[in-house]
Amino acid sequence: LRSPGDRADEDIPRILPLLPLKETVIFPATVTPVAVGKPRSLAAVEKAMAGERILGAVPVKPSVKGGGDEVYDIGTAVSIVKLLSMPDGTLRILVQGLEKIRIAKVLTRKPFFSAEVDVLKETYERSDRIEVLMRNVLDRVSRIVSTVTYLPDELQTATMNIENPILLVYLIATSFRLKFEDRQAILETPDVEEKLGRVLKVLDRELELLEIGGKIEDQVKTEMSKTQREYYLREQLKAIKKELGEGDEMELEANEILDKLDRLKLP
Repeated sequence: LRSPGDRADEDIPRILPLLPLKETVIFPATVTPVAVGKPRSLAAVEKAMAGERILGAVPVKPSVKGGGDEVYDIGTAVSIVKLLSMPDGTLRILVQGLEKIRIAKVLTRKPFFSAEVDVLKETYERSDRIEVLMRNVLDRVSRIVSTVTYLPDELQTATMNIENPILLVYLIATSFRLKFEDRQAILETPDVEEKLGRVLKVLDRELELLEIGGKIEDQVKTEMSKTQREYYLREQLKAIKKELGEGDEMELEANEILDKLDRLKLP
């Protein structure tokens, strides 16, 4: 991970071509792959590649009617690390998050979005509360990583080695399956303690859902085991009946056992 602030403010142009993103939030200090296909987005990438290779990555606001192109005020300045042209004319780019930005003024909408931006430097002062919040967040990460399969074990090691709380928040927000609204809220939140609190709340919710899912899975396994035991006993009794033959006295006992089994609620 690269720390926010590694690139000086003066290296980020005041005017940037914008890359509108649908339900995607890119955070500073993270590397993210992006598929680019819309004409205005392709034009924005072309403009960036002709200059400093820097874009303003900003999420598009959800539109009630659909097709809206209004973007959020807060996004991230990103550098294009790698670009791959696809046969169908679309692009696959890999971008590095640099700094959080605010859209001061949208300048153009065609042939691509461009805007004046303000760089929002993110800093923090170490405090006991931040330390406690970080420990709680790391505890939740450890518990979740040990439970789910979609997160690599290396993620726990990576988070444990991060001392910067801002970087910790952004790594978790990128790695975990957070809702778009939660990701954008985390990016927009200026206070580090509040960022950590938001992430902690999301992780607690994830743990709660995992626990509920585990209980449901155990119940299903128990019911399946019960059904299998009942089936096995019935098959055994059927075999006994077949061996005894019709009219045998022990057949009556077998029938009685079957009747009792019908009324028996196995644990």
